[in-house]
Amino acid sequence: MANYRDKLLLQELGKRLKTQRLKMKLEIKDVSEKTGFSAYTIRNVESGNETTISYFTQICKAINIHPKIIFDFPMELKSRNEASPARVEKTRLTNRIRDFIKANYFSEYRGAADVKIKLESDYNVKTTSAAVSVILSRLVLTKDLISKEIGGKKMYAKK
Repeated sequence: MANYRDKLLLQELGKRLKTQRLKMKLEIKDVSEKTGFSAYTIRNVESGNETTISYFTQICKAINIHPKIIFDFPMELKSRNEASPARVEKTRLTNRIRDFIKANYFSEYRGAADVKIKLESDYNVKTTSAAVSVILSRLVLTKDLISKEIGGKKMYAKK
């Protein structure tokens, strides 16, 4: 993934940091000494050229202001890209399977094919056992489910 920077946002944050630093009557060298960061790094953050969150939070501490105050300004809350239809559907399937977990559907071991049939029955969803299996495996990794081999098939149940 390419390096992405929201230049306008970073410039606004940097401007707010600089305003607070000046309000506290601190020089860049003061902030540098308090953070252990070079004066060059501090200038980069204040000019909107640096994006490391660790720098940002430490500078906030050095100039005695909470990061949420620096971030308290209007901004458009829209992601750069929309999720693809395939990604939206995978999330929808995952949430429906999580609902099955909450409803104790997995109180006994179930296979991907069983879950696929239940999805089709309850939600009229057309999917594949392979797609369901990927989601179930991920839910094992997040410890929402456990799995074991039964009769050569991977089966899933609630912990």
